[in-house]
Amino acid sequence: MVDPFERTYEDTQTLAILTRTMQFFQELNRKNINQSERVHERCCAVLRYEFFHKGDIVFNAGEK
Repeated sequence: MVDPFERTYEDTQTLAILTRTMQFFQELNRKNINQSERVHERCCAVLRYEFFHKGDIVFNAGEK
């Protein structure tokens, strides 16, 4: 696994390809039609892998 600070442009593009079918990114892309690729790529540039069980709260709306 590559640390986000060491991630190359190619790493980011690979993550974007692998995550584009995830519901979160599909909805994000639909809501941000003009900036969909850029927002998705920016997310992929800083993604970290973490495992959560079904039903776990990952974050709360409005949380900073």
